[in-house]
Amino acid sequence: MAKSFSPLLRVSENLIAIQESSFFEKHKIFLYKEDFEKFLNGLQGVIEFIETGKKPEIALDNQDEPESEEL
Repeated sequence: MAKSFSPLLRVSENLIAIQESSFFEKHKIFLYKEDFEKFLNGLQGVIEFIETGKKPEIALDNQDEPESEEL
């Protein structure tokens, strides 16, 4: 059985909310203004990979993640 795709897009000044749902499942993505650029860079990398089959050269920005301490 094919999944139907019915996206719902809600936009405000600081947030984009994208929702995809089928009969049994719902998936939501909330993009906040401070993450727009990071999301766009990742999306462009995915599109590049789909079109060319080559892994994109993306610099990973882990500044938001806390550094792990080794024991």
